Amino acid sequence: MTLDDVRITARVRPTARHEGAINRTIWWSRATTPILHGVPVFSLYGDQRRPTGQMMSTFDVVLIDLQDLGCRIYTFITTLLYMIEACAKDGKEVWVLDRPNPAGRPVEGLTLRPGWESFVGAGPMPMRHGLTLGELGHWFIEHYKLNVAYRVSRWKAIGLTKRRATAGRSVIALG
Repeated sequence: MTLDDVRITARVRPTARHEGAINRTIWWSRATTPILHGVPVFSLYGDQRRPTGQMMSTFDVVLIDLQDLGCRIYTFITTLLYMIEACAKDGKEVWVLDRPNPAGRPVEGLTLRPGWESFVGAGPMPMRHGLTLGELGHWFIEHYKLNVAYRVSRWKAIGLTKRRATAGRSVIALG
């Protein structure tokens, strides 16, 4: 596959806000879907946390590019689970651009009790789970026995010990 074969057909956000020309403080009606850069923008936050049939009909492959914080209560990981479940149900592929866990690899805290799952607790994992988003996806697939095409592209750090004067932050590249 080349970039010429890829067409962006929708954007799904795990937050209530959208950047660009849309006012950041607007909560819009579910009856209307904002358009940004020529594609519909869907929100998976607030009253709509799981992908709808309308959302799922807009793509064949979902590319997930989110930064996890390494903590069970961070809602991006639950959004990942809900998207994986929907893709498993609809026969869609999930691709995750993986990044290092900023909290590191330590595992700390109590494990969520079975039956207490919620939007801030996607499964029986410790408070500080020590996994990357891509690894969490593999864990969800195994734990919930999901049958889905799942691909993880790991990010590799370049120059993390040196800060670039021009950007003031580390440089990372898709590895």
